[in-house]
Amino acid sequence: MLFSCGEETKDFAFEGNVTVSGSGVPLDGVAVTLRGQRLTGTSFNPNFQTLDTDMTDADGRFSLSVEKALFQSFRITLDHPSHFVTVRDISPDDVPISTAHTGSYQMEPLAWVQTRLRNINASQRIDVTINAPSNGCPDCCDQLRIVREGEVFDTTLSCLAFGGGQVTHKGNYRNAGGTVTLIDLEGASVAYDTLFVEITY
Repeated sequence: MLFSCGEETKDFAFEGNVTVSGSGVPLDGVAVTLRGQRLTGTSFNPNFQTLDTDMTDADGRFSLSVEKALFQSFRITLDHPSHFVTVRDISPDDVPISTAHTGSYQMEPLAWVQTRLRNINASQRIDVTINAPSNGCPDCCDQLRIVREGEVFDTTLSCLAFGGGQVTHKGNYRNAGGTVTLIDLEGASVAYDTLFVEITY
């Protein structure tokens, strides 16, 4: 979508490019959705209504537009199956009248962390917290605390993290004799892959 200098248009336009965080690689196939809070009657609708959609090309570029009206806020959502959803709010004050609003967006690659806990010594208790950079989603390794009392068990827990981020497992376990042993493990998550951690006690 091209505009001449000073040319008045009937649409608000939004253009941008999407890359992978850390590597800067253009991201193809990102579903891009433009939503907005439009003036309805004499007040703004509090709900974000879908205004336009697009898919990024091989260069990670997209283009969106909506007919000019009064809006309280715009929101661009980026969705890709192997990356965390990215949401960016845009003030109407920052959207030009006759040229496109342009932006650069980065998406964090998904990574998985699998933690295997093996109580094979009839230890009394384990208290460990898994933490990794994430967007705070319900399935993320964001201060994920696990406390188990007096059980012999072998279980594996999975959670999500940003690819390439530091993952920590910190806490302690108490063996059958009452001795407390600290847990302090660090590793790096791998984009699009799984980090495996095993704690045996």
